[in-house]
Amino acid sequence: RLRQAAGGGAGMAPDAPRVCKAVHTYHALNPDELTFEVGEKIKIVKDAFDKGWYIGELIDGQQGLVPDTHVDFEAQGSRGGPPGNVHPGPRQGRALYPYQAQNHDELDFEEGEIMNILKEAAEAP
Repeated sequence: RLRQAAGGGAGMAPDAPRVCKAVHTYHALNPDELTFEVGEKIKIVKDAFDKGWYIGELIDGQQGLVPDTHVDFEAQGSRGGPPGNVHPGPRQGRALYPYQAQNHDELDFEEGEIMNILKEAAEAP
């Protein structure tokens, strides 16, 4: 995915870097993704080829894909957030693999299925 996004084009970031802050820890699932911790600042290089992802750079210079659901843009005037990439509804996620529910409070889903995220597990009663 990262290789496809590196070509540039309409997803290019504005001249001034956009900085976001991780609101959730993320552990890379693929070699082209970044691993980061809550509170870590990430410079967004450009929007990735896949919707819902950015190409970001950590303070140590490492670059990779960053899921947009795990970051929040800090107030930086009119260039603070990603133009045209507002999520008006609930957050969404794409299943990376199929899953069969093991308990009554879980869902079955197939690989690639899109789901609305209503609550994080830590928020559940």
